[in-house]
Amino acid sequence: MIKTTEIKQSLEDKMRVLANLLIDRVEDSYKSGNLLKFSGETNKLHLSAGIVRYAVLPS
Repeated sequence: MIKTTEIKQSLEDKMRVLANLLIDRVEDSYKSGNLLKFSGETNKLHLSAGIVRYAVLPS
């Protein structure tokens, strides 16, 4: 039988991996100059879509 602590640890491990992927993606986008993009249509800056895809992590 799986214990609650095992499930919690597994989730924490997965969240750690996702957080590291997000950090890596932000660093790569920053270095390549693609972190923010300007939209002429809306006159707004937008985060790269690839970053937003990973940024749905609970606090």
